[in-house]
Amino acid sequence: MAPCAASRQKRIIGGSSASSAEFPFMGSLQELIDGEWEHICGCAAISTTKAVTAAHCLENPNAWEYRVVFGTIDITNNEATTQISLLTSFTKHPSFTSSVGFSSDIAVLRLQTSLDTSGANVGTASLSSGSPNFTNTDCTVLGWGALSNGMLPDVLQSKNVTVTSEQACDDAWSVRGVTINSDTLCATAEGFSERDSGGPLVCMGTLAGIVSFGGTCAATVLPNVYTSISFFFSWIQGQ
Repeated sequence: MAPCAASRQKRIIGGSSASSAEFPFMGSLQELIDGEWEHICGCAAISTTKAVTAAHCLENPNAWEYRVVFGTIDITNNEATTQISLLTSFTKHPSFTSSVGFSSDIAVLRLQTSLDTSGANVGTASLSSGSPNFTNTDCTVLGWGALSNGMLPDVLQSKNVTVTSEQACDDAWSVRGVTINSDTLCATAEGFSERDSGGPLVCMGTLAGIVSFGGTCAATVLPNVYTSISFFFSWIQGQ
């Protein structure tokens, strides 16, 4: 029997290219690697000076070696609408754990340069709050992660997924040693890959989740897991 594993899932399959200004809050988190800026994760703007991403994306402790790019769907093309900012700092949730099945997998990024949201291409996300029940809701996951052919796309990809119940997700993951709690959302169907980590799950027009982890067990694709924005709403607001 093949070993079970939690990871930053395989790839977006069956997604489609996003349109310009369709998701103005979507950003690329990039790291300075060997003198070049490289896309490592997605992120979402929540104000003109802050964005959220997955905590596991930030393995490098030096904020100055990260930047965010907004206002474009093609991260290889420096369009006139593109806005770039270095980070001044970032904060991972204090309960974040990097063991199998990330816990409290969320971080707030602080931008050195404020975003100009006066145009259509850059905007901020509306955060899910309260106690929404998204079970069986069709949502959209976004990212620049690998396609089904393994190639990295230049243009932002979107994929429709369906949120599953916490119980069904926990049943699937518990026999693999991972407990699913109310601080996460789960969705069926393949949806994201490693470089999609930190990117948004959009449900009913709000930022509902952040790409966290997925996995396989004996050729069975397990539900993909997202950090719940509504669960961490107060913590985000306090940053």
